[in-house]
Amino acid sequence: MAASEPGAAPVPVAKLVLLGSHAVGKSCVLERLVKGTFSKFTIGATIGAAFAPHLLQKDGSPYVKLEIWDTAGQEQFQSLAPMYYRGAEGAVLMFDLTSARSFEAMKHWGEELGANGRDGVALVVCGNKCDLVERDPDSREVESEFAIAYADEIGAEYFETSALTDVNVHEAFMRVTDEIMSLRRAQAGDAPLASADPRDRHESIVLPDEDARMGSKPRGGKGCCS
Repeated sequence: MAASEPGAAPVPVAKLVLLGSHAVGKSCVLERLVKGTFSKFTIGATIGAAFAPHLLQKDGSPYVKLEIWDTAGQEQFQSLAPMYYRGAEGAVLMFDLTSARSFEAMKHWGEELGANGRDGVALVVCGNKCDLVERDPDSREVESEFAIAYADEIGAEYFETSALTDVNVHEAFMRVTDEIMSLRRAQAGDAPLASADPRDRHESIVLPDEDARMGSKPRGGKGCCS
């Protein structure tokens, strides 16, 4: 699908979903991407799902118009999620770096997505609120290595993001959008399908063991304040 102004080249349209448990910051990340702002106080939790269109720019030109669905993370709304991510070409799986429980819940969302047809869906994994763990390293409950291992397992790239300080938000959405377009080209026979291993799709960042800690870029992923 493509959308464009009269006389302009068509701009592809892609459906993308944000998945993760309640209070991991999905709505704040979406606000940062779409509006470039951060609201410390929100009106309330997302009910069902929220929708936001966003025209992603690349090299100063329109790249893809994203139709982004921000799904509710509360347990009582999980049964509604499939209707929102059905037909999605991309998904952002998100958890809170200061909550191990949210990381386990995110895996459940990934399983749900897989059960409803994850093949052909571009994925990224985001460990959100990296500003908190940068300020207080002891608040980190999910080490980068575990998040990267999970991302590798499902064929995704891992980013540590912050809606507050605008770290890696645009980069994460650009990566998943690039993957969507790569999959489209592969399905059209224009390009070979990319490897499921993200380390084969992009340049990995490898650090000495003594530097692979909070505040450094995690191995194979994009760290906070990178």
